Amino acid sequence: MGTRPVGRFDVIIVNYHAYLGLQVALESVYQWDSGLVEKVIVVDNECSTTMLDQVRGRFPNATFLPQSKNIGFSKAVNLALDQVGSEFVMLLNPDAHLKGPIFEGALAIFREHHDAAVLGPRVLDADGKVQGSARWHPTPLTALFGRTGPLTRLFPKSRYVRRDVVLDAPQDELRRVDWVSGACMLVRMSAVKDVGPLDERFFLYWEDCDWCRRFRDCGWRIYYAPVLGDVIHECGQSSKRRPLRSLYHFHRSAFLLYLKYDNSPFKLGSALVFMGSMIRFLVMSAFFRRNSKE
Repeated sequence: MGTRPVGRFDVIIVNYHAYLGLQVALESVYQWDSGLVEKVIVVDNECSTTMLDQVRGRFPNATFLPQSKNIGFSKAVNLALDQVGSEFVMLLNPDAHLKGPIFEGALAIFREHHDAAVLGPRVLDADGKVQGSARWHPTPLTALFGRTGPLTRLFPKSRYVRRDVVLDAPQDELRRVDWVSGACMLVRMSAVKDVGPLDERFFLYWEDCDWCRRFRDCGWRIYYAPVLGDVIHECGQSSKRRPLRSLYHFHRSAFLLYLKYDNSPFKLGSALVFMGSMIRFLVMSAFFRRNSKE
């Protein structure tokens, strides 16, 4: 591939029928690029040619990779990674946008912390609430006490929640964590060369957690860096199109993640997690269907 542009970032956005959000995301990247963004790559899953042409017209400098079908998030990112030429890359969701300059601060952190594979900025909901994008590696209790778990809503400050979501990170410092959300993460490409691209068995969800685990297993570190600034993430703009399918992939990927790293005898832990995931999926599916009829 040759020498990568030093101190530059490429940006990857995987879109799935979220064209309005995609344009906001692109606007924010170009507004706050600080002259450090070399290339913006958009992989458009199950592409709508009419809508994509409108986006192309507004952002002629971006590179678009239209896909006739939905190839999944991980595969789409890997397709774009093959075209990355810069020293660093940002993954950004189409339903997320930058609120200020991030790239300059990220470059400074990468330069100071040579062990950093991944940086995660502070991610906020549309109403300004901190989203809990920095996490510890999930356990079976994550189904109940994870960021979107049912008991987290009832007991948001529980010690079990604290074992999953990083709640006490100083907003003006770096914090070593196990993983950060792929809604917005900045990654060192030499670390990607070391561990490889995303695991395409994760069609959707949990691929970010797995990637960060693989980085850590190879001696790299993951840093939550709220000091970089804020990213607004309006969750679910793509998944709203097929909510039950998204729910299925969420639970399927959660099980695959646990299975991948399960060291219990005879994979008994995975068997329990599989049964728990099935029950949780069926309950949530029934709840969703009932609400959709009301």
